[in-house]
Amino acid sequence: MIKSIVAAILIWPALPLHAQQYPPNTLGNIWLQAEANYPAVTAQSALVEAAEFNEKSTFQNKLPKVNAQLQNTYGNFKGSTGGFFSEPGVFNISGNAGANNGQTHPIAMASSNFASTTLDWTLYSFKNIQTEIKVAHLETQAAKNQFQGYLLELKQQVSNKYIQLLYDNALYDWATANVQRLTEIQSIAASLSAAGIKPAADSLLSAAALLQAKGSSDKWRGQKKAALINLQALIGEQSIDYKASSQRFIKPESIGRFTNTQIPSTHPSLQSLQQRADDYRLLAQLEKNKALPSLKLLAGYSLRSSAIQADGTYTNNWTDGFNNKAGNFLAGLAVTWNITNIATNRTKQNIYLKKASSKKESLAANLIALKASLAATNGQIEESLQEVQKYNQAVSQATKAYGMYLARYKSGLISLSELLQISQLLEEAQQIQMGALLHYWQLQTKKSVLTDDFSALFTHL
Repeated sequence: MIKSIVAAILIWPALPLHAQQYPPNTLGNIWLQAEANYPAVTAQSALVEAAEFNEKSTFQNKLPKVNAQLQNTYGNFKGSTGGFFSEPGVFNISGNAGANNGQTHPIAMASSNFASTTLDWTLYSFKNIQTEIKVAHLETQAAKNQFQGYLLELKQQVSNKYIQLLYDNALYDWATANVQRLTEIQSIAASLSAAGIKPAADSLLSAAALLQAKGSSDKWRGQKKAALINLQALIGEQSIDYKASSQRFIKPESIGRFTNTQIPSTHPSLQSLQQRADDYRLLAQLEKNKALPSLKLLAGYSLRSSAIQADGTYTNNWTDGFNNKAGNFLAGLAVTWNITNIATNRTKQNIYLKKASSKKESLAANLIALKASLAATNGQIEESLQEVQKYNQAVSQATKAYGMYLARYKSGLISLSELLQISQLLEEAQQIQMGALLHYWQLQTKKSVLTDDFSALFTHL
């Protein structure tokens, strides 16, 4: 288990951030730019690295704890014989004060030096440390899953912003075509008015319609610029060639059906709940183990020197504190058992088990919701594609009808108001067609999120 954890820690940083490549001038290449340049991706990746360091730190709890200290003191000395561990890093060996060597001072004072090191090694703790390592490993996996969940969210953002750009660009092209069409009508109306075939009001009416179309064109030019800026906020200031994507955007039926139709068990939302349930089960096991005793090996070595002679005589000189060196060793076994917390640990264990059960049920409910949403989205996609195809036919027929009515207006058979009505019907049909296309691609994005698979969308758009 430990070897696999360490291997995962070593292998993960070496994994490439992205390995898949996409055809040029596709949404997939836009995504690769966002993944490489958006600062939030680096921020999320740093959280994964932090979790990995925490896992390494927890693994190091298996190692013995060694403490050391060095002291130089000056003061009185009184004590009784014996040896003990006084605090982490210190153990003490002491003796009688002895004679004062004829000094008249009421308190015996001498200089001394002391250095020591101790070892505290938990030999057995009913797998507490192993369980803590497993918990830390799960936290690392949770951080990685959170990172994947963020990438999925970012893919959705990039896709929606790119689709919005293509939609705004399509409406700008639509507005530009309207300007060209009304420019032609205005030129014909002016010629017919000048020839006396049509009233002068036709020239003014066509000019007004043209100005309105130009205003609409300015609006969608601004919308397209704003959409481009919003997308560049995610990918950086790189130029974007979306001409090929614009053609695919308006002809989704030429791409074929996307094959991503299953909810993967590795979906970030499912993995998050599964990992949380596993985490709670391990925490419950940890609380159970804490109610049991632990066995420790304690050992230490000290080296001291002082101005106190072997016969108990002493001097007050500070430099004499480096004389009379003596080393001591102490070792022993210790059993620690927090008996008062047995009931508390059992309660905490039950709490974690209930939380684990809750997350497991939430996982089942979430899976049902994802499957239902995917089934509904697939149905909507099929209907949306049918809708787009019908609007394409409607636009095609409206375009032919407009050409016929334009010829009749040139011949003086219909009025300008009738021609402008036909032109407006064509504009509305084209605008509704663009809205249907936007809805279709938004549904494909939603499906990609549900299946955690953007490969088809990134490749075909």
